[in-house]
Amino acid sequence: MIAKKIAKPEMQQEEISYISGMKTINSGLIGRDNMEMLIDKVIVESVDNDVEIIFSDGENVVKMVFSKGDLVYSAGSINSLKDSIKYIIKKKQ
Repeated sequence: MIAKKIAKPEMQQEEISYISGMKTINSGLIGRDNMEMLIDKVIVESVDNDVEIIFSDGENVVKMVFSKGDLVYSAGSINSLKDSIKYIIKKKQ
């Protein structure tokens, strides 16, 4: 069942290129009340390099890519996430 969920969405070429050139720099668990602070840190980090952050609560996934302090790609809704959220931060090399 998990394999079907992962294989089902078709990725666009630009999304694949972001994923292939990024390295994980941080990951962990976070509560909804701390998400804004973490996103702010990612925005600041993106001034020098493209940065991607992915949130998941096990059911829903939210992905954001920032470049030069601006949001350049977003998929999913933060409002759909429940508490006890896993996150991963990737940075363009």
